[in-house]
Amino acid sequence: MQSRNRMVWLVPLFMLAAGELLAGASPVAEQQEERIGEALHRARNALQEAAEALSEAGRLTVDQQLPKLKAQTDQALRSTQKMLKQWENQLPKEPSFIPLPPPEREEEEEEAAQQAHRI
Repeated sequence: MQSRNRMVWLVPLFMLAAGELLAGASPVAEQQEERIGEALHRARNALQEAAEALSEAGRLTVDQQLPKLKAQTDQALRSTQKMLKQWENQLPKEPSFIPLPPPEREEEEEEAAQQAHRI
């Protein structure tokens, strides 16, 4: 992992070297272009390896956390099932009826309907 971290720092160095080669006024331009191409190729490879290393580190972190998250989820499910069973056991004990509206409201509604009908 440390060697991959070193490669991450080499990428800017390669790019800087490539920029310096471009800026120089050397009589052998083709050789400079080849060196630049090689430096850019090495920089791309180092960057790709660094990205792969970061991706692998992320996967390892997730893989380490998965058992813990699974255990927490299982515990939450067990707790929820236990609560549901308790509620189900209480349901038959509770009365199951729908309360009727008070009789006063029915009379008020009838009077309102009659007044609306008159108008």
